[in-house]
Amino acid sequence: MKNISFIGISFLCFMIAMATGCKAPASSDGGHQPTKATEKAKSAKIAKAPMMKAIKRTDKKGKDEKAKPKSLPVEVPDEVKTAFKEVTLRLAKKDGSFQKDFTVKIGEKTPLGDSGISVEVLAYLPAFYMDQKRITSVGTKATNPACKAGVFENGAEIHTGWLFQKMPEVHAFEHAQYSLILVGGES
Repeated sequence: MKNISFIGISFLCFMIAMATGCKAPASSDGGHQPTKATEKAKSAKIAKAPMMKAIKRTDKKGKDEKAKPKSLPVEVPDEVKTAFKEVTLRLAKKDGSFQKDFTVKIGEKTPLGDSGISVEVLAYLPAFYMDQKRITSVGTKATNPACKAGVFENGAEIHTGWLFQKMPEVHAFEHAQYSLILVGGES
């Protein structure tokens, strides 16, 4: 029984290696030594693993492109919409010379001082929750606060994504000069 399990695992590893383009190990004489598994795979004409299709796609011209994750719909519960009308965001220079909090109304584009940066908060979720079908809030208590925001510099959109209050490094806004973090939601 142990041999069957070992053989099964070995074959699975071989199939993954074949699907990712790895070659069989070289023999001592410099050539490639075909194994029974190699011959079996060739005769069966096994296609690439289905998981590879999710990782790599080609466009209509045959060029490779990165697979883009499907974005989930954001559902803001009515109780959250009623409880929160604004968020506080902190804009800071990375060199430490400037830091200021700004109150931003949800749904409105707001300039952040004279930085050239403006923000539009698209959604605020005090209890961020994500499953396979949607992103929502599981209440109004700030257990996992997050906001989805569009960030603009001199009128051009440079970032759209989630800012997490308790984990600012997750999906962080990246900019050469500034950092932007969520301080919290306001009623």
